[in-house]
Parts: sequence; structure tokens; C-alpha cells
Amino acid sequence: MKNRLALIFALITVLLVAVPALAGATTLVITSSNSALGNRLLVYDTSGTLLQSVATGGLGGVTGNAGGIAASDDRVGVVNFGSQSVSLFDVGGSSVQLRQVVTTLSRPVSVAFGKDHLYVPGTQFVESHRISGHDVDDAADGFTAWLGPPLTSPSPPVVTHLSD
Repeated sequence: MKNRLALIFALITVLLVAVPALAGATTLVITSSNSALGNRLLVYDTSGTLLQSVATGGLGGVTGNAGGIAASDDRVGVVNFGSQSVSLFDVGGSSVQLRQVVTTLSRPVSVAFGKDHLYVPGTQFVESHRISGHDVDDAADGFTAWLGPPLTSPSPPVVTHLSD
């Protein structure tokens, strides 16, 4: 039963982050490959056609989850668990472009955009990085350690949906 639940969670997270593109009514479905050999951001249209596959500049490898992704306006963040980083992409029309890779204090299991910060829960720390325009500060401007034991795998996936 436990293995079946892990498989279900893994399959669910291959689900999507729907990102409305700024250039019109195009909706993109974005997920990550989460490969430990080289993580990739996969961009699909709503019919399921793969439009683009872009290297994140990092390694996946989160167990029990296909990888954390968050979207805000015209940008996407994806965790690179195996290389302890978060990749940030610009979204334009029906394509994405790697903008920045931010090294994290511990292996990231999730990522979230706030008003002017990027938040990264990791296996040992939750950290924040200031956002200025489209750039994210490489150094964390705040962090806290988990109060319990280090996370060995992420919590169940969260699917983010953005709409106009």
C-alpha cells in the first residue's frame, strides 16, 4: 500500500503547473523530468504536445515526488534536488528560457514565489531569497532550520494553477 501511494504521488506530480502566457491566450503545461542525470523543464500545450525541453542546469532525484515547481506571472521556478539548487525561467509566448540558477542551503524539495521573495523549503532549512525585478539574490536573506529531523523525502505534491 505504501509503495502504491508513493507511485500515485509520483504520477500526480507529473501533472502540471498551468501557466498563462503573457503574449495572449496560450496556456502552457509545465513539469520537470526530475532526472538525477540531468533535470529538464518540459513545456506542453494543452493538447499534450511537447513544445520544449530545456535543461535546468541541475540534477533532479527527489524520491517519492517528481519535483517542485512554482509559477508567478511570467516566471517559473523548479527545484534541482540532486544539485542543491533552484532554476528560474522566463516564460514568453509558448516558450521558456533559463534565466538563473540559485544555489540553496540544503537540498530543495519545494519552491514558492512571494510578493518580493522566493521561498525554498529544503531537507534541512527553509530559506528566502529577495526578488528584484526578474532577478533573485543568490544569497539567502533569511533561513530557519527544521525543528524536527531532516526531511528525507518531500511532502505530497502541490499543483499550482495560475489564471488571468
